[in-house]
Amino acid sequence: MRHGLRRTFLCLLLLVSFTPSLLLCGQVDLSPQLLKLAMGQQPARDHQEYTPILPPASAAEFLTQAAEATKYLGDLPIDQVMARDLLEKLLGAFLVEFNDEIATLLKAFGINLPPNWATIPLKYLLDLIKFKSYNQDLANQLLTQWQGSMTPEQEETLKRLWLSQTVVKTGFDSSLSMADDATEGIYDLIDLIYGACNVLKKIGDKFENLPIVGAVIKKIRLMISQRVIFALNNAVDLVTAKMKEPAKSRVRGIFTALTTTYIKWAGIQIGDGFGGINPETLTKIGAKILGKFLLLMPPKIGYVSLTKTPAQYGAEHALAGAQTGDFSQAAAQVLDDGVDASENAVLESMVKTVIRKQKLSRQERQIANVAGAISQIAQLVHFVDPTSFARIIAIGAGILAGGLQLHTVFNSGITLYRLPGQVDQGVRLAFDPQAGPPSPPTSGSAFEDQEVVAAPTGYIEMIAGRIRASDEQFTAAADKLKAAVDTTDATRVEHGLAAVEDASHGVRHNIKLLASFLVPSDGGPEEMRSLFGQGLMDHDLKSAAVYGDALAYVFRPSASQRPALKQKIDALRQQTSGFLASVAEIAASGRMLKGAYLGLLAPSAVFAGDSFEVSATIVSAGTQAASKVRVQLALPKGYTLSSGPAAFELESLEPGKETAFKWTVKKPAGPFRRSMLVLNVMSRNAPEANHSVLVTE
Repeated sequence: MRHGLRRTFLCLLLLVSFTPSLLLCGQVDLSPQLLKLAMGQQPARDHQEYTPILPPASAAEFLTQAAEATKYLGDLPIDQVMARDLLEKLLGAFLVEFNDEIATLLKAFGINLPPNWATIPLKYLLDLIKFKSYNQDLANQLLTQWQGSMTPEQEETLKRLWLSQTVVKTGFDSSLSMADDATEGIYDLIDLIYGACNVLKKIGDKFENLPIVGAVIKKIRLMISQRVIFALNNAVDLVTAKMKEPAKSRVRGIFTALTTTYIKWAGIQIGDGFGGINPETLTKIGAKILGKFLLLMPPKIGYVSLTKTPAQYGAEHALAGAQTGDFSQAAAQVLDDGVDASENAVLESMVKTVIRKQKLSRQERQIANVAGAISQIAQLVHFVDPTSFARIIAIGAGILAGGLQLHTVFNSGITLYRLPGQVDQGVRLAFDPQAGPPSPPTSGSAFEDQEVVAAPTGYIEMIAGRIRASDEQFTAAADKLKAAVDTTDATRVEHGLAAVEDASHGVRHNIKLLASFLVPSDGGPEEMRSLFGQGLMDHDLKSAAVYGDALAYVFRPSASQRPALKQKIDALRQQTSGFLASVAEIAASGRMLKGAYLGLLAPSAVFAGDSFEVSATIVSAGTQAASKVRVQLALPKGYTLSSGPAAFELESLEPGKETAFKWTVKKPAGPFRRSMLVLNVMSRNAPEANHSVLVTE
């Protein structure tokens, strides 16, 4: 990637990454325009019924509307808001300190900054922002030429240019709506789970100084936090299971970026007089802007970059006067076919689909009621009751297991990544309606299209052995925990839980590996990944439920509690054994994806002592060795490495082989604030993997 593009993306992330801290200074107001953009109050069609786009009545009106669309595309709303409201009002008065958190976000997209990135002048970086809009120089030249008189042929070309500009503009508006829905859905899940972890810590603080049981409760609390965070990660895997690369990696990268942002901004204290905006609203504003930027504006991977070719196509064909048929034919193919019962025209189908998705998203979010769940969890912080842990887990599990919030994110993401194909179709039909009615786009397809091959000799036996060992280890650990519950010894219960946790990591390790390349006999890889994602999420939620009840039991052992706790342990064991049996059945088919794949296993949370260890294991899977493997641990500002390099590099890793890595991290001096570490694994020939680790007390 060229350094200029990297610098541009850095600038975009810089704006949103530092927004809240700059807002705290009280020197600026948050403009109504920015609030509307951030909170998803889109103009025009947002949540409204479909209204056909009608062509202008005269050549002069065509010219005016084409000029308006060209100006819009050359200076997109996100650019206007961010460049003016954030750049001029917020960043203009401050010297922003670059730090590794910006690089961490970029790593989610495989973008490596040049070595001298921190020395690039701030003003130069900020000046690059406007280049993220569509290049409209050629369209502007044509419209200027046509300001006087036009020949009939030029009038026809103007109409076609208006059509193509309308397609690109409507596509961007639609992408903004879908990006808003997807980002809000992801943010709400992050707020639910990481907010729950924060409440768990606050409740745990009230018990963890107790003699004997206090230390046990602290360890169990971390186990619970890890489980619910793992469940959230599995939920994201489930949402993206049916997405095609690179869309899958983009959405997962955005999740990592938003999670990092949430952790960084959570708990910001805002003084009086800041327009009545509370920290929660401010954090959501910043996170939603960041999410939309990452979906729409980055070079190469953003929506605008994905649609810049059709945007330029229209102007180039208008310059050449290259069109077939007449305008009425083109309008029927592009705008609306005039039949209410059908959706054959490109924009009619696009707009109606977006409206349906928005309505469905709004309804699903209302039914899921994540805000209500967050409120219920927050209220539990006031109760000094160890059973609150189990109640928090149950509330969070209800949202994740219910699936409505996840479905919202999936629908919005899938729709967003299908829009570029529709835009390309619409622009081409604007100039060549005789090409025929549009067929379902393939360039924006969201589904996998990878070669499936037979597993190499011995591979199935190796997989079967891994699954069998995982099942045996977990069953033994569950039996050990049940035996410990029959005592009142807190230490024995802790050891039993630790055995279950270790066995569970083994289950996750193998499933994560196998999910990267196994293919069921009666479906594609997307069905298999959905099954694995759902199975792991159920496993983690049931594990968290066991840990929550075990914590209450450790605090106040009671014979009356034992049956319910042991019943949950049995349910977890049965779910895990059944899940592993399903995986074994899929593996027995002997079908796998061709290529190299890397599995990554690491904790989702760690305790921050003055120094602490972070470990990770990567496994090479698939039919080919992973080459030029790089494993990097990105640290937030102030954290340093006491041992281990910032990045490990391997020339290659053969299929079936695994390698473990370990770092010792030193936390910064001063008051502790929750932070996020990010593990990133890249390879020349395998899909990228990243994993976030919460640092907590």
